[in-house]
Amino acid sequence: MFCQKCGKQLTDGAKFCSTCGFPAPIPAPPKSKPTVKTPEPIAETAKEKTPIYYRWWLWVIVLIVAIVVVLSLTGGDKHKTETEQDITTEQHEVTSAPPQHSDVDKDPLGVLAENDENSETEIVDDDGFTAAQRELLLQESAMWGVVIGSEYQFQETMDTLGDVGGSVTIYDAYSACKSCATSMSNSFNSVYNFRDMPEAKEYVDACQTYIINMQKICEDLMEFLDENSVSAMSDAEDRLARLPQYQTSVATERISFYMANGFTMDQIDQIIAED
Repeated sequence: MFCQKCGKQLTDGAKFCSTCGFPAPIPAPPKSKPTVKTPEPIAETAKEKTPIYYRWWLWVIVLIVAIVVVLSLTGGDKHKTETEQDITTEQHEVTSAPPQHSDVDKDPLGVLAENDENSETEIVDDDGFTAAQRELLLQESAMWGVVIGSEYQFQETMDTLGDVGGSVTIYDAYSACKSCATSMSNSFNSVYNFRDMPEAKEYVDACQTYIINMQKICEDLMEFLDENSVSAMSDAEDRLARLPQYQTSVATERISFYMANGFTMDQIDQIIAED
């Protein structure tokens, strides 16, 4: 299995790429074989019966029914004529009756008021955001706070390492790197909880990649301080060189996230300016 980000081969059971920190792909579950139903045997056809029209009494019944039908048609003409006359009279009475005005005709303004109420646009707050946009903005701001907090702690750790040999001891530098790595791991899990936001998958992935890269840098520096490993220091330098690329990816995906959820560029600029 290979990393989808940098193409490096992953070790069995690895959850993240040891080179770039990108999450390892999840293997697809095996497909189950469809079950085949055995066709049931077709029941034997019933034995052939003697046709019903061979029976004499059937013709007697048909003859009696025909006589009754003829008699009813002949005697019902008079009743039919009287019924048609009654229906014609009722139709004339209904046509000549004065029109009845409904409540809507008496008060058309009520209908217009209802139509105006249904055609109202969605209410926005003082900043120009709808209620749905404001709710989504609060969720994204919480995740963005996790990313910014992780970035701030990582920068403090790098500043601490810059004072090694002066007021900062090797032990202090190692402890700072360990604390930062633990914090990055917690931030990674916290950001994952925001994947339920609409159109947020790529944005969350970019934030997690950025955070896991900072965590790997701290772990490489811990190995360098503890074992004086030159390869660990080289890995840390490579990750530091890629850090601006991950920062740009987070910023780009953040704008795409807001645009996919219907925010205008003016609203996005306002959000970014308030950070």
